[in-house]
Amino acid sequence: MYPDDEEVQGAMQVFLERALSGLQGIDSSMLTSAGQLLQSIAPNWVTRRIERLFVQNMLQQQEKHVCSMITVSEIMQKHELQHISLLKIDVERAELDVLAGVSLSDWQRISQLVMEVHDVQDRLQQITKLLKHDAGFTSVKVTQDEQLKGSTIYNIYCCRQQQHLNRSNTTQNTKIVTASD
Repeated sequence: MYPDDEEVQGAMQVFLERALSGLQGIDSSMLTSAGQLLQSIAPNWVTRRIERLFVQNMLQQQEKHVCSMITVSEIMQKHELQHISLLKIDVERAELDVLAGVSLSDWQRISQLVMEVHDVQDRLQQITKLLKHDAGFTSVKVTQDEQLKGSTIYNIYCCRQQQHLNRSNTTQNTKIVTASD
């Protein structure tokens, strides 16, 4: 939604550094072997330069698409959803925009939420506060993948008290709705 090449480059470099350092003892492919060899014989500046070139190449291949937007509450209304068991959000720095698209009355109809958050401009704290206070989740857990430690990318897992999670969920009452519907 809001591409930020610098942040993507930083996160990818952190990931690649951790991935390369974790290759010891693994010999599952030619690429892994080449990475191990490069890491063992090349100076750090060479491996960092290769990582940067790899990330820059990925960023140059990105495509931009224009699409229409609809809020979560509009989707719930359009598809007559009375309850959402799990809402997953991964919107590349537009997390607050998506959360703002859930009306206060609809929050109580969402049992669990999983989302990726880019912690820029104190966004992680803003979102956890919103999920606890406005959305009313009783459990809000923040984690960061080991491969992304040192980056701005986190995951948030939220759920409500057990009584909200025990609703019957029969096949006839289940709808799978995607944003493209």
